[in-house]
Amino acid sequence: MRLLTSVFALILLMSCSVVGQNTGAAPAMGTPKVTQAKDIIIKLNKETGKIELFDAKDNQSITQQYQLDLLELEIFDSNGEYAGSLEVKNFAIPKNEVDKTEKIKVANMRFKHTASGEQMTLSNVDFAR
Repeated sequence: MRLLTSVFALILLMSCSVVGQNTGAAPAMGTPKVTQAKDIIIKLNKETGKIELFDAKDNQSITQQYQLDLLELEIFDSNGEYAGSLEVKNFAIPKNEVDKTEKIKVANMRFKHTASGEQMTLSNVDFAR
């Protein structure tokens, strides 16, 4: 009985120590520094159609660290009226799809960090200027 109690206590102690550990990958293994939506800025270059992700803390581009899964855009005319939507497969809007006077907003964006596999979804986000 005493041995059984000791074994149970040891198992309980080991499980608590594992639960308390941060089991995520170490930063050297490619874990993204940016893990919350508020830490990401999305910028659009209307001349080229290129969409980039930036770390809000140091304004460094982090686009290359992520793989895009879904990007749905909403398009509004110069008066603010809804003009349509567009789904793109990469971090770029095809030329001639959107007029320079139209406003574009991210309806849904789903992407994952290529090194860690961490997934993130953003919805209803305006592009930063």
